[in-house]
Amino acid sequence: MRKPSSPTLFDSFLEKSANRLLGRRRERSLILLGVFIFFPFLLFLNMTGCSKADPRFELDELYLLKLEKYLAPLSPPQKANLEAVLIDLYGTPNEPTLPTSPSFDFLSLEDLKMAAGAVSSTEEGHSHGLYRQHCADCHGLSGDGKGPRALVIDPYPRDYRQGIFKFKSTLRDQKPTHDDLKRIVEFGIPGTAMPSFRLLPENEKDRLVDYVIYLSIRGETERQLAEYIIDELEEGELLLDKAKGKGSPEVLEAKEIIDEIAEEIALSWKEAADYPISVSPSPLKQFTGEEREAKRLEMVLAGQTLFRTETANCTKCHGVMAMGNGESQDYNDWEKAYFDILSPDSGKEYLDAGAFPPRKANPRNLRRGVFRGGYKPEDIYRRIHQGIAGTPMPSVIIKPENAPDSIQGLTEYDIWCLVEYVRNLPYEEESQGVRNGPLPPQIK
Repeated sequence: MRKPSSPTLFDSFLEKSANRLLGRRRERSLILLGVFIFFPFLLFLNMTGCSKADPRFELDELYLLKLEKYLAPLSPPQKANLEAVLIDLYGTPNEPTLPTSPSFDFLSLEDLKMAAGAVSSTEEGHSHGLYRQHCADCHGLSGDGKGPRALVIDPYPRDYRQGIFKFKSTLRDQKPTHDDLKRIVEFGIPGTAMPSFRLLPENEKDRLVDYVIYLSIRGETERQLAEYIIDELEEGELLLDKAKGKGSPEVLEAKEIIDEIAEEIALSWKEAADYPISVSPSPLKQFTGEEREAKRLEMVLAGQTLFRTETANCTKCHGVMAMGNGESQDYNDWEKAYFDILSPDSGKEYLDAGAFPPRKANPRNLRRGVFRGGYKPEDIYRRIHQGIAGTPMPSVIIKPENAPDSIQGLTEYDIWCLVEYVRNLPYEEESQGVRNGPLPPQIK
C-alpha cells in the first residue's frame, strides 16, 4: 500500500490560506452579527436623543470674544447665567419654547417642536427633527453656520444668529418675510450648496422656516443681552440673579429688560412685511410684439451705458465686461466683523477660537446666467434697488424721473434698464463658453 506523500510547500500554502480565509469569514460573520444587532439599537438611541446628554445651544463665543477685546469680558458665572436666561426664554434644541408675549404669536410652538429634536416619525407619518434632518449638517445645531460640512462649502452657510439674510423682498436693513425664506427653502440658491427642498410637504417647509426664524431671534437676543451685561451691569453682576428672590425688585426689573429686548427682536420679524421694496412696473409692460422687442433692446443699450458709468458704478466689482473681475477686493460683513481686511495677520485670536478663515466676496459673473437672488425681472430689480444685505453690494439712491443729471442717483427707469442689460448678458456673443449649461427658462 502506497504511503501518503509528505506535504509539499504548496500544500502548506493552501492549508494556511484556507485557515486565513475561514478566520476572516468568521471575523466578518461576527462583525455582520454585531452590525445587525447593535446598529439598529444605536440608531434608535440617536434618533430618540438618548445616545448622550441632551444637546445644548452653544453660546456665540466669537461675539463674546469680540466684546471682550473691545469692551469687557463676561465672567464664567455671567456666561452661565446668560445661558440659563436664554434657556428660560427659548428652551433647548430638543425642547424649544417661546415667550408668551404677543410679539411672538406669528410663530407656532407646535411647528417648532416638530422641526426640533432628533429625527423621527410617528405612526401617522408626521416627521420630527426636520431641522437636523435637512439643515444642521451645514448650518449647525445652533444655526451658527458651522455644521460638519460647513468648512468645505463656498460660500460658507449662513449664520442665522446674526439676523442678516441676503435675498429678500424687504428693505436692506429689515428682516425677510416668511415667504422670502420659504422661497429659499423651496428653490434653493443657484450657484451655492443650498439645495432645493421643493419635494417636502408644504407644512414641513413652513416648519423649517419658523425654526430658522426662531434660531435667528434667539441668536440676536443672546448678542443684545451680552451687550447689556457689559454696558449696564457692574463687573461680575448677573443678568438675572434668582437668588435675590422671585418677586424682588431687582429680579422683576431684570425680567422686564430681558423681555423688552426679546420682544423688540421678535417684532422686527413679525412686522417685516410692512417694509417691502417698492418695485415699479416694468416699462416693457405697455408694449407688445415688435414694439416690445425694440423697446427692450433700447433699454439694454441704455443699461449697458449706465453699467459702465460712475453713477451706477457696477464695474468696480463686476468689471467692464460684467464677468465679476472688477478691482474690488472686499469682504462680506460677517468676515469684516472679526477680521481687518487691510491687515492679513489680523483675527488670529478668532481663528483660534473657531472662526472660519475669511473669504473674499466674489462679485457675480453676470454672463453665466446664474442669479442667486432669483431670475425674475422683479428679483433683479430688488437686488439693484436695495443691494444685498451683509455684502459689499450697495443700495442705490432713487431720484425722480425728471431730475437733472447733476442730481446723484438713479431713476426707476434707470434701474429697469440695468435689469434688462443684466438679463441680456448671458445671450451675448461674448458669453459663449462662459455660461454654466443652458439658460434657465425663467429668463428666456
